[in-house]
Amino acid sequence: MTKQNKTTTKKTAPKKAATKTAKTTVKATSAVASKKDIEKTAVKMCMPEKKALDEAKSHISALITGEDLRTAILIVSVVINLFFLIAWVTLQVTNAYDGEVASFLFNRTLIR
Repeated sequence: MTKQNKTTTKKTAPKKAATKTAKTTVKATSAVASKKDIEKTAVKMCMPEKKALDEAKSHISALITGEDLRTAILIVSVVINLFFLIAWVTLQVTNAYDGEVASFLFNRTLIR
């Protein structure tokens, strides 16, 4: 091979490799679904699939509501229990409040 053939061979080889990478890049970007494609798929869903999806959404919201209610009840319970624990510890540590507590509980009069 002459010197000129070697240089042209070297120049054409990188161009072929570059075109191959460009093709793979195009293929990779076309595989990502766009928002329009997702909307088209949602429109094409048949009625049983839509019904099942709506039932699943309502079931999930019911589970979340139940969990929130349980959490709220537990928080209220902890606050009430802390109040009674603090009151009990206060009565055990000091006897300054014994008279007030006893009069509050036992010396109540009924107003007629």
